[in-house]
Amino acid sequence: MSNQEINEINSLPVLDYDIFGKCNDMMNFINNTQNLKRDDQQIKQKIGAVGKLINALLKFLKQQDSSSLQDQPDYYDIVYLINNNLSQKIKQYEDKIKQMNIIDQQSKAEINQLKQEIQRYDIDQRKNVKQIEELHQKIKAQKKQLDLLEVLESEQIQDIQYQYDNLDQRYQQSTNQIKELQFELKQKQDKIQEQEGKLNQLQQQIKKLQTDQSQDRKDPIFYKYQQILQRNQELQEINKQLCILNPIFQQNNQEKVDENLQNQNVQDEKLNQEIKEIQKNILYKLNELQVASLFLSIFVGVYLIKLYQE
Repeated sequence: MSNQEINEINSLPVLDYDIFGKCNDMMNFINNTQNLKRDDQQIKQKIGAVGKLINALLKFLKQQDSSSLQDQPDYYDIVYLINNNLSQKIKQYEDKIKQMNIIDQQSKAEINQLKQEIQRYDIDQRKNVKQIEELHQKIKAQKKQLDLLEVLESEQIQDIQYQYDNLDQRYQQSTNQIKELQFELKQKQDKIQEQEGKLNQLQQQIKKLQTDQSQDRKDPIFYKYQQILQRNQELQEINKQLCILNPIFQQNNQEKVDENLQNQNVQDEKLNQEIKEIQKNILYKLNELQVASLFLSIFVGVYLIKLYQE
């Protein structure tokens, strides 16, 4: 229906309300009637007639111009109903349009908000893509580092295994050497015990020799030998003094000196023979003492060397 038709309907005079009162009475009767039987033949006929009338009216309104109803008084009530119905529909449409405008504004605001959010999401997405690319590069670098570390780890494991094998071999060698050294140590300990026994014997011999030497010093021959040595030293001093004297004095007294020296030489020869005998005895004792000291020094040195090596 066009706007002109709607305006024409709105300009119609007020119609009689009798038909509407009758309709209301009928609706009240239907609503207030108890135990209304829908299969009542009279009600069925009325409902069928009304349905046919409505269908025919709708068909007529679609096919004909509604303005032609204005000259037909029998259709004033229908025009009135159409007018009221259209006004209500128009109000409903206007309300719907207002609501749709409000919804449209809200939708536009939501669309703008969604656009902003989409822009933010796009920016965030780009940042995320950039971060993902950076992470991907880092992952590649870390993968290379891991591969390198795996290679280094494999090399270190091989090196450690090689060192372990060498250490194990050295350990076995050391164990065998320790066993050999323990065996040698046992032999050396036995030999040291044997040498200690010999050392004790030598110490006893040294004590005996020292005792014999002290007894030899008490011998008169040793005392006489000491006197001879002292006398010899005195004569050497006299000889030194005589050598220092004046050559003239030496020449005048040469004969006396020679005679004295000759006599002295005779005495010295006798003393020398006695001294030789004493020296032989002393040298024999000293040789025994020296030999014993030598053996003692050797065994003590060997013993200290063994202890130092251990």
